[in-house]
Amino acid sequence: MSNGVMYCLPCDPLGGQCSYMLLCVCRTQKLHQSLLERLYHYYDSHSQLINTETPLNILLSINYRSKMEILRFISAVFYGGPEVLKSEANVPSVLSITPLLFYAVQGHEIQNDTSVSYYNMSEVAEIVERVEEIYQKWPHEWGPRAANEIGVVSPYYDQVIKIRGSQTLLYISHCP
Repeated sequence: MSNGVMYCLPCDPLGGQCSYMLLCVCRTQKLHQSLLERLYHYYDSHSQLINTETPLNILLSINYRSKMEILRFISAVFYGGPEVLKSEANVPSVLSITPLLFYAVQGHEIQNDTSVSYYNMSEVAEIVERVEEIYQKWPHEWGPRAANEIGVVSPYYDQVIKIRGSQTLLYISHCP
């Protein structure tokens, strides 16, 4: 240990302490929370220091990947108006697919004893179903249908692993 930071080096697997030491470090560093949660709690803990007349805001202004329809929602809900964010994305419009949809699932976050991350199997199942739907209804405006062109974002590593595992089956079933 040096300067309050613990390092876990490869060790004798019979010792059994490496994974525990690493888990302690991860929890101490709040790595069981997403980056967004950690930023929120960090700035919230310093809110008494912020001048209320000129509050500190970290705001995005230009997005290069999202369609304007999506940014209008985010802008209206989180940035104080529908036209605060601007899109520089060159994403072709597709009339048959709505750019923004919400799906509600019932489930709960699960955390394995050896992990600092979470996953929700209800969300995983819904995501896999939506990806399959996108793949099956692939519009011609997007070019040739390709499963590897579909991106999914999740804040938790374990959820990413579960989604990838489920989607590997989808990808394999659609390979030429």
